[in-house]
Amino acid sequence: MDFAEILSKIGFDWKLALANLINFLIIFYLLKKFAFAPIGRIIRERKDRIDEGLEKANRSEEILNASKKKSDEIIAGAKEEANKIIAKGYEQARQSIEHAALEAMKKQEEILLRAQKGIDRERISMEARVREEMAELVAGGVKKIIKEDITPAVKKSILEKVTS
Repeated sequence: MDFAEILSKIGFDWKLALANLINFLIIFYLLKKFAFAPIGRIIRERKDRIDEGLEKANRSEEILNASKKKSDEIIAGAKEEANKIIAKGYEQARQSIEHAALEAMKKQEEILLRAQKGIDRERISMEARVREEMAELVAGGVKKIIKEDITPAVKKSILEKVTS
């Protein structure tokens, strides 16, 4: 028994199998040419678009992160600059207050100095008047005692003796 007889006994027809194989190859070729190729191309195009979209999304996320980082740096720089400006303002205010206090102290010293000079002038003037009045009183007292007029030279001499 050869192999062809065994196959024919179980109902296998090699002519029919060969025709089925040829039909299968023709259908496979047609499907590959007209169905699988366009479907594969469409799938590749979609995959490429999806990959491109993912790549753009990744780039956009990187740009967003870079922008966020840059904006954070700008905000930090602005805060630092604002703090510097505030500190500078406080320092200028402190210096202005110190300057105003120094000016007030200078003016106070000037006023006190002028007042002291005025007091000194007034004291000198009063001392001179007191000396004159004292000379007049002494001269009047001496005149009464000795009953004669005293000359200005004698008044001066008496005044010098009394005040020294």
